[in-house]
Amino acid sequence: MADIRAEDSARTDGGQRESIPIGIDLGTSFCCVGAMANGKVEIIPNLEGKRITPSYVGFSKEDRWVGEAAKAQYVKSPKNTFFEVKRLIGRKFIDTEVTRDAKRWQFELREGQKGGVVLWADSVQKEFTPEEISAHLLVHMKEIAEKFFTTGDGAPIIKDAVITVPAYFNDAQRQATKDAATIAGLNVLELMNEPTAAALVFAHEKVFRAGKRTVLVFDLGGGTFDVSIMTVDEFAFVGVALAGDAHLGGADFDGRLIDYVSSEFERKVPGSNPRATVKLRRKIREACIQAKIDLSQMHATNIMIENGDDDFELKITRAKFEELNMDLFQKCIDCVERALIDAQLTKEQVTDVVLVGGSSRIPYVQDLLERLMGLKPLMCVHADEAVARGATIQASFRIAKFTQAERPKAPVAPPPQLTDVVPFSIGLDLNNGKMRVLIPKNTKRPAEGKCTLITSRDNQTSMLFPVYQGENEFAVDNVYLGSFTLAGFEPAPRGKASAEVTFSVDENGILSATAEAKTGNVPGRTASVKITADKGRLSDEQMAGIVHSVEEYNRRDRANQARAQEEYERDRTRVRHGSSLVVR
Repeated sequence: MADIRAEDSARTDGGQRESIPIGIDLGTSFCCVGAMANGKVEIIPNLEGKRITPSYVGFSKEDRWVGEAAKAQYVKSPKNTFFEVKRLIGRKFIDTEVTRDAKRWQFELREGQKGGVVLWADSVQKEFTPEEISAHLLVHMKEIAEKFFTTGDGAPIIKDAVITVPAYFNDAQRQATKDAATIAGLNVLELMNEPTAAALVFAHEKVFRAGKRTVLVFDLGGGTFDVSIMTVDEFAFVGVALAGDAHLGGADFDGRLIDYVSSEFERKVPGSNPRATVKLRRKIREACIQAKIDLSQMHATNIMIENGDDDFELKITRAKFEELNMDLFQKCIDCVERALIDAQLTKEQVTDVVLVGGSSRIPYVQDLLERLMGLKPLMCVHADEAVARGATIQASFRIAKFTQAERPKAPVAPPPQLTDVVPFSIGLDLNNGKMRVLIPKNTKRPAEGKCTLITSRDNQTSMLFPVYQGENEFAVDNVYLGSFTLAGFEPAPRGKASAEVTFSVDENGILSATAEAKTGNVPGRTASVKITADKGRLSDEQMAGIVHSVEEYNRRDRANQARAQEEYERDRTRVRHGSSLVVR
């Protein structure tokens, strides 16, 4: 395979400070950020020296915590510490998945505007949208990069980013993620599918053999699962088929173990109610997450819960863990089989199977996949970092395009050609209740679909276009995205007026729609909409308010850090004056 090489691709801002593009994996359980340095991908450690940062955000009356600090604060204030928020972004409060998850979280969810989800922080008596919590995480990752690259000449500008999303994220979830980035002050170079990012890393590091390859990426993370089949031929990555579940991952495996351990606790400690006790719920959750991790290395582990005089200990075997999650593991394999069918491929035609995501370390998952495919899966050395690495490589190429335009003589390595596909069919609700598909699932993006519709009633003066996303025959069984109206038709018998509807999906997977009058109306009259406007997306006023709130928290953090530094300097001076130590 030809060498896919990403160069350092910083650019200057007005000829002054350096601007460095970054790649961010905004994960359910962890976030990871990278940048190109000396021609190599540099995964940037956080202030604690760790290369991945917990996706936690917490609040008190005085402070905001993000990452490691927020996870530590969860012990003291679980109702004001938010995590796994990626599972809420772009969703409705009444969604089945939201209702199910809410039962195992200790923070409170409420119904927000347009039926969306908000998170309630009792400590500050305030509601937060999932976009705002995600924005706090993105700001934190941005600051990690800024501090890493700060020199004596000052801090670089970090504003351009490639942010990854699950391939199976729908339109609303993608737009909400983009809104979160806007709130964080980031310019989104691209919303990149996570499996594509992983495949780019494997190609960049020359893991694949030379020649055209058919690659299946199995990406099982903390809260989402993607299967992506693509062809890789030197610089060209072409998506063929997608399958997955945007609500399946390590958090679900944790939940099964938590339910089992809670039931055993109730059985062995009469009168206890661990599901209703905040401290016990937290202890059981933390112990079960660690047990899951341990069982990827060991065949058995012990869960120990301190509870006053009623300490609890339970042996968990790998076989028991597998039994508790067997149906979820099978769902993963079903998705692989569905992707193969959609791609019209046999398993023998797949040349490489790639494992990505922390939950792909589970031995039973690896065994099931190897038995199905007849291939030993390729495991990235850093499964938690692969997606961020791919996003970083893509960010460098994206910015290289700008620098090439600004400085035409500058040499730029050939960029990879990435072509992803639409994860769900997109269509309209017709009068008979059936969905008219304009863009079928697995169409290469950017994509466009058109159809001509006529009035269905006499004297009809407007046409309403309800938009849905999904694979079911009847529109009501699919995901409603929104609607828009084309008005101004002259009253006429049914079927005499018509309009052409066009759906477009851009390279980030975001949908827009246009209807243009053809007959019975002002020639060329149109109506257009970003479909997500009606699917609970934040209004301009909400966005402005949230941007102000996040900036205020950032300002307070900087002020608190400055005060802490001043106190430290005073203490250090006082200690020096009181010490006999001579400083030379």
